[in-house]
Amino acid sequence: MRQFRAMKYNEVDQTVTVGAGAFLRDVCSFAQLYGRAFRTTPGYGKITIGGAIGTGAHGSSVRHSSSMSSQVV
Repeated sequence: MRQFRAMKYNEVDQTVTVGAGAFLRDVCSFAQLYGRAFRTTPGYGKITIGGAIGTGAHGSSVRHSSSMSSQVV
């Protein structure tokens, strides 16, 4: 079950790969170490990435698509 929270950075394509059980706030902190970030995020950081994508969680932006699922490769 620990792998559901695993995080790794791929330098070649500059992406962060995370397990569905990783908390948004932890993923944001990890991504920041590599100069990466989401364009928008929900205000509540203790939601899991899987939960955020599955429920359509979103931040707010007039410039960018604000849903978490639109920022996933």
